[in-house]
Amino acid sequence: MAFSGEHAQEAIKIGAIACSVWRLHSLPADKFAEAGALKCLVVDLEQGRLVITPTTDHLVVCRAAADTPLGLVKAKAHAVARHLQQPLSQVSRG
Repeated sequence: MAFSGEHAQEAIKIGAIACSVWRLHSLPADKFAEAGALKCLVVDLEQGRLVITPTTDHLVVCRAAADTPLGLVKAKAHAVARHLQQPLSQVSRG
């Protein structure tokens, strides 16, 4: 798991929540594109909002404050996922 920010423990907890929720609601990330299934998952929490979207076989999670417009967070998550698609595919082939 990689994250951008200061709080490693918080990032680990958010990553665990995101993986658990995604697993409950979707196929594995590597089967995602071919299945035409879930493209984005929004999780509203007391401390903010998570938007989860897949790349080839990784998940990208963006966290925002609860009052951040949903469309803005979704757009950012999708942009980050597109930007990381190629580098993450190289890492997974590794």
